[in-house]
Amino acid sequence: MNHEIEFLMPGQQAAQPPTMPGQPADACIPLFSMRAVQNNAKTRDAGRPIFDEVEWVKILVPGDRDSPERKVRDADRQRWPHQYANFQANKRASVEGTPLERWPLLDVARCAELRALNILTVEAVAGLSDDAIGKIGPGTAELVKQAKEFLQFAAGETKAASALEIAEQKVADQAQVIAEQQRQIEELEATVQEQNGTIAELQEQMADVTPTRRGGRK
Repeated sequence: MNHEIEFLMPGQQAAQPPTMPGQPADACIPLFSMRAVQNNAKTRDAGRPIFDEVEWVKILVPGDRDSPERKVRDADRQRWPHQYANFQANKRASVEGTPLERWPLLDVARCAELRALNILTVEAVAGLSDDAIGKIGPGTAELVKQAKEFLQFAAGETKAASALEIAEQKVADQAQVIAEQQRQIEELEATVQEQNGTIAELQEQMADVTPTRRGGRK
């Protein structure tokens, strides 16, 4: 018999779905959660606790002190589709850092093992103390090293992306400055042309009013 360690995730649903007119209401209340269930066979082979992540449901029966709980079955999903859909949408914890699921190095079972130890992010793995590394068991020190390398690589990519964004913004700003300068030049040229036209018009007017000298002095 497997030893079960409960790992409840946010998103347990207790609200009942709406019922159609004339349809009897389901009085039972399902509480869906995620659990890390120890796999005895894998545990014996590895010499340390190995867990499988499973969906779990606890069924509250009003008026009955007994609350059966077990792995989720297809019948449960069909019986309480609204609660199960809400559970699926909210079952992952909201934590600060890089979730374990975003680390390609880890599979689902390994993530469950770490979450059972309250290790929810890659940052938490990278920050494990020597004492914690010793308690978790073989391979943990290498995992910590890989976590640090992963975070360093991710930080480098972030810095590179930020630098590229800054460079692109500078180019855009320079282009805007050049466009403004070009606009000012065009306005200046238009002003010069207008002034030249005014000067030419004045010259013509002066030519019309200036008397023509006839003959020369003797």
